Amino acid sequence: MATSTQNSRSKLPLDADETPAGNGQDNGPKTRLLTLAHLDGRTAAAKLVRELIGSITDDLGGDEQLTEGARQLVQRAGVLGAYIEDAEARWIAGEPFEPNEYLAAINVQRRVLATLGLERRARDITPSLAHYIATKAPDATKAKTGDAIPAGRVLP
Repeated sequence: MATSTQNSRSKLPLDADETPAGNGQDNGPKTRLLTLAHLDGRTAAAKLVRELIGSITDDLGGDEQLTEGARQLVQRAGVLGAYIEDAEARWIAGEPFEPNEYLAAINVQRRVLATLGLERRARDITPSLAHYIATKAPDATKAKTGDAIPAGRVLP
């Protein structure tokens, strides 16, 4: 026999903000966590955050070079950068401005970026051995079969 908690859970919409606690005790609803992926990415703020995350990721050698911890810090730095740019624009436009919050955000962003490393890192573009052999094999075949080699071309 199904309990009322199980019945209400099956009727809960997938995009509900809260879900009932499923342990049989009434501890209140559980909150669903949101991520940046849940948000509408068409806003100017979301576009700026994505751009900042992409730029910082590129500066650090690309996504494949980052650990999960570094990816988390890159996301924080991007969100803080967008928040700081928004605060600066509002202050210049004469809108209400909280200098303590602004300065705290700058300080946190500086520490996050210092943790990640502020220097640009080179991306490793060295081809794999298999790729190198695959790209050189057709040239070697032409040379062995006696095909003419264009003037100025040097054999590997």
